[in-house]
Amino acid sequence: MKSATDNAEELIIKLQRKMNQARQDAITTEIMEIISGAEALSADKGDPEDLLLDHLSADPFPKLALRGGHVPHQHSHL
Repeated sequence: MKSATDNAEELIIKLQRKMNQARQDAITTEIMEIISGAEALSADKGDPEDLLLDHLSADPFPKLALRGGHVPHQHSHL
């Protein structure tokens, strides 16, 4: 009976280590994706301190042409 308990405890420890490693791998992947995205943005425009301002200066809603080249009327009261 002691042998079965020891084996179960050893298995629990091994599985916890595998789970912790999988969780750490996922965290590392997320961090690398965030860093890569930030680097891509900083390479795209100017200074890293004004990334948000660089991207906000562009029109967030560019005018889209409808079928037949028609551009919808823009209301000036908005």
